[in-house]
Amino acid sequence: MKPSSSLLTQDASRAIAEINAQYWPNRRQARRRAARGLRAGEVALLARYAEELTGDVLELGATGDRLTAALAHHANSLLGVGVSAPTSRLCRERHPHAKFLEQNLTDLDVFDDGQFQAVVAGRFALDLLGDGQRRRLLDQVCRVLAPNGVLIFSSHNLACESLVPSPARAALTRPWRLPLLPQALANRALLGRLQQRERGYALLNDIEANFGLLHYFIDRDGQERQLNDVGLTLLECVSPRGEQVPPGCEAYGERELYYVAKPGLDQDPGTENLL
Repeated sequence: MKPSSSLLTQDASRAIAEINAQYWPNRRQARRRAARGLRAGEVALLARYAEELTGDVLELGATGDRLTAALAHHANSLLGVGVSAPTSRLCRERHPHAKFLEQNLTDLDVFDDGQFQAVVAGRFALDLLGDGQRRRLLDQVCRVLAPNGVLIFSSHNLACESLVPSPARAALTRPWRLPLLPQALANRALLGRLQQRERGYALLNDIEANFGLLHYFIDRDGQERQLNDVGLTLLECVSPRGEQVPPGCEAYGERELYYVAKPGLDQDPGTENLL
């Protein structure tokens, strides 16, 4: 699928969100995503914050995968938002006792202050937003979390920007992608103009959806600063293997990092909960 060139004339943050919104999975893709297993880091965090996850839980970007299944099994109530119609139907079929809404991830105004004990965003769900929308969403998450609640989410690791392949390199290292190369090159030519690099984060056109998306990349310390800006304290950062990523660590080679945060600011925001 080729992104619409008309979107490039819009505000960059809005254009990024609308381009990315074109790629919510169809039913076949939704079923394939739902078959994905949990990574060691996800398993560790689900166990570590089991108490919060037994309350009222909000899942952002629910796909019906095993993360959704784990949340639905343990939560008192699970509400999933930001899903496509095919994914929403799949989620409802598999988890009839949970509730799933088709709405923008950033539309959290309908929820009450302190309504949820946990907010969970699965793999890269927040990375489909531009910087302004991402910060507004985090601010809303801070509002809807209970005082003792937690936010658990993953994000692309900016330290691994050099590992993001070009369309040509992706085709050379993955021969099955050769037939996709013309469209990948066309997508890169269009979306390459929207790529952004700022202090601590970048919006990059990566391999997902045949180079038809722009994903948000941020480093570990940049993410901590971003959380602090909206009144959230970082409790811990872990790799997909479940290893702790301390302040100042780039975690090169880890394309994805998991974060846990709580409402409110500690006097020493750099202190992590290394339970």
